[in-house]
Amino acid sequence: MSDTIVKIFLSLLSLGAAVWTYTRWRKKKNLWLMLALVTLVLAAAAFWLGLVNGAFMAVVALALLFLGLWTRRGAA
Repeated sequence: MSDTIVKIFLSLLSLGAAVWTYTRWRKKKNLWLMLALVTLVLAAAAFWLGLVNGAFMAVVALALLFLGLWTRRGAA
């Protein structure tokens, strides 16, 4: 029961971060933010396969998110 609650919480947290990333992407139109958005949605699904898989995807998504927030529009 507790494991299911953790999975639900982490999935909702990832989807919430994906929504926030989408609002940032609409303003900046940055490739890194789009990649972070896709990775966050995949992380939400990966939490149901295993907590380690989801945590790894979430860390990668956060790295892409910070890269997207750090770079300017059109910068590679």
